[in-house]
Amino acid sequence: MTLFRKSKKAQAEANRRKRLKAPRVEPVQQRGPQGSLLDTGIFALFALLAVIICFVGLSPAGPVLQVGQVARIRVVAELPFSYQSELLREDRVEAVKRTVPPVFRVDMGKFEQYEGYITDTLDKLSSYAQLPQGATNDLTALTADDVNHFLEATDEGNPYRLNASDFATFFNKLPAERRQEAIQEGLVLMRDLLETGIYNSEDGSFQAAQGRLRFFDVHDKEGRLQQVEILSLEDALRSLRINLTALDIPREVSISLFRLLRPGLQPNIVYDEARTQDRIDKAVAAIEPVQVDVREGEIIIEPNTTVTDLQKEQLEAYRKALRASRISQVGLETLLIERMIMTIIIVAGAALYLHTFHQAYADNRRFIVTAGFAILFNLGLIRLIYELGTGPLAESNPLLPSLAPFLFPVALGPILIAILVGTGPGILAAALIAVMTAMMGGNSLAMLIAALLSSLIGIYSSRRIQLRARVVRAGFLTGMAMAIFAVLVGLRDAQEPAVIVYQIIAALFTGLVTGITVVGLLPIGESIFRYTTDITLLELTDFNHPLLRKMQMEAPGSYHHSLMVANLAENAAARIGANPLLCRVCALFHDIGKLAKPEYFTENQRDGYNPHLERNPSMSALVIKSHVKEGVQLAKQNRLPKVILDVIRQHHGTSLIQYFYYKAIEQQKEAVVEDPTGRTPRIELDKVNEDTYRYEGPTPQFTESAIIMLADSIEAASRSLRKVTPQSVEELIEKIVSARIEDGQLDATPLTFRDLKKLRESFAFTLLNSLHARVEYPKETDSGGDKKKASKTRAPFPPDTDTAATAESKAAKEKTSGGGLPSQQPAPSAPRR
Repeated sequence: MTLFRKSKKAQAEANRRKRLKAPRVEPVQQRGPQGSLLDTGIFALFALLAVIICFVGLSPAGPVLQVGQVARIRVVAELPFSYQSELLREDRVEAVKRTVPPVFRVDMGKFEQYEGYITDTLDKLSSYAQLPQGATNDLTALTADDVNHFLEATDEGNPYRLNASDFATFFNKLPAERRQEAIQEGLVLMRDLLETGIYNSEDGSFQAAQGRLRFFDVHDKEGRLQQVEILSLEDALRSLRINLTALDIPREVSISLFRLLRPGLQPNIVYDEARTQDRIDKAVAAIEPVQVDVREGEIIIEPNTTVTDLQKEQLEAYRKALRASRISQVGLETLLIERMIMTIIIVAGAALYLHTFHQAYADNRRFIVTAGFAILFNLGLIRLIYELGTGPLAESNPLLPSLAPFLFPVALGPILIAILVGTGPGILAAALIAVMTAMMGGNSLAMLIAALLSSLIGIYSSRRIQLRARVVRAGFLTGMAMAIFAVLVGLRDAQEPAVIVYQIIAALFTGLVTGITVVGLLPIGESIFRYTTDITLLELTDFNHPLLRKMQMEAPGSYHHSLMVANLAENAAARIGANPLLCRVCALFHDIGKLAKPEYFTENQRDGYNPHLERNPSMSALVIKSHVKEGVQLAKQNRLPKVILDVIRQHHGTSLIQYFYYKAIEQQKEAVVEDPTGRTPRIELDKVNEDTYRYEGPTPQFTESAIIMLADSIEAASRSLRKVTPQSVEELIEKIVSARIEDGQLDATPLTFRDLKKLRESFAFTLLNSLHARVEYPKETDSGGDKKKASKTRAPFPPDTDTAATAESKAAKEKTSGGGLPSQQPAPSAPRR
């Protein structure tokens, strides 16, 4: 019986069905109960560490407040405590100082000087006025001129500006004996008044007591304290005048004597500062310390109230009591439990959000660990600064507590996560850090708004960032946002301009340091968590990279092929919203494995020698497949990012090396010997193992890898086009894309039919513009004078002169195979690789 040989298409379809029935090389891992339990454990561990970092040992007294600042939180005593109030004691001291009467002393010094002067002057004037022996009584009268002449002639002069006519009246109207008695009686009256004490009513020390207090403690000449009634100067003068009038002398003489004695009657009550202070000190020393007892649950500070000195003192005493308390060392149980519950709710909400709206992130433990480390590191820095701003250092620097909130690097973790993982996770991290920071700050709404706003600005500025300087700029923008917020809050709370200026400087400084710190942490995060940022990708586009330079020298055809694939993939990725930079970089390095044996690839064969002529098909296929393993090895040696290694492994998927596969089949057919019976022999096609001629894969697992696979096949196949027209290019692209779909190479990617349509259009546009024709320029006139006509035929590439590797240059066959169809609905975007 004659057996008909299957066509190549039917045979490929049968082989595909056979592969589909076999177990898949990389089955999709489903999260079982153990995986879900592990995820739950990771989130629980994160919540526990967040509670330990943020709240264990945190003072319930809240942030440090300054006098005059408007409190935005309520501070309630979580434990009873007592303290000695210095402010209340100072109030009592001031009250005692006001009640302690001042001590005065009687100063008789001025009176004694005047007494000596008036007595001596009258004695000298009596001698001057004494008449010679035998003179008449008419000469006994003194005139004012005589007295003035006498006073001018004496050494003492007239310092008290006494009236000369009063001296003349006093001498002329009284005899000598009576004059002596009258002056002595007047001086005695003055001494009595002065010893009682005379004060000046115009003196401020006595004005407050005038009219209501007439008794003062006065030190007498023996130093004894006595309480007496003192006189004002007006009362003393009035008393002296009355007493002189009562003397047994004519009225005219008493008036003159009053005028002579009046300058000696001056206020002599002098304030004794030393003795008064001594009495005040004794009274103050007797004041006992003021003990203040605060009950548990008593409100220390109400929200939206201006902090007073007493509240500030009580708050500081509360902090000291918390530090000294054994309970505060592990955190107050009630408050810690409340914060723990709140943290668990926040973390559970974040996990639920990821599982509901971003399943790809939720299933990626690498993302969870990366984000968790970044958030915990950021919270640790905030807690450290918070402790410095509220600890003993703040007591010596009152300005530090007001600066501490603007020194929190709240945007560090969100920016780092946004660059490493993605914008969405960065926003989620910003919300979580802002809430935790606000809880540390006493549930401050202002702190929540400031932290969230600055973080969102930093994340927005970090989108698709490719230069490290832009990271610093993003950090500085977060500082500017915090500075603006500092101005608004300062104006709302009526803070001093100097404090607002310091807060602005602190915010700008923190933003700048945040950007610089992120730049320093990015390489560490990329290395530890195996992420690749656009910054690193851009640095890898340098054509002076050692691998690219080596390809230029040793495999120039493969290097040019990689450049063309990079252009195709970059434009196509931009068309469907993928990462163009990632496609370009991975395409540049996807064929570096050809450096091991560049002569086995058609694009590098320039001397007419084809080593495949000396190899059987299976060995040639093995050499062709080996460039994937060699590329992975070179990438590891040069420490290329993991995403490039993934593209090197996946850019051929598990596609079939068709040329050598069908060549092996032809060779097997020719090796069949005719049967002596004359019957047509049956061809054992199954003896050629198809797996030997397939790449080991895996198939592309993400969008950029699939784009590079298609671009690689299309670029290689375009070299075999005899005539480049829009129709031929579109047919070629359609054929290759359909073959990849039928062969199941795109099944693991999130590409949709809409994406594939856009990719085909982008590939066609880029190829038509790169394979464009040029008009040949006219040549110079030859020696015979005839011009050579310019050829108008198109020849974008020289004809292929390789004979043995013709099918290898016909990459359309080598790059195509059958497979399944992708889903019509777009799958969730995978985490950034």
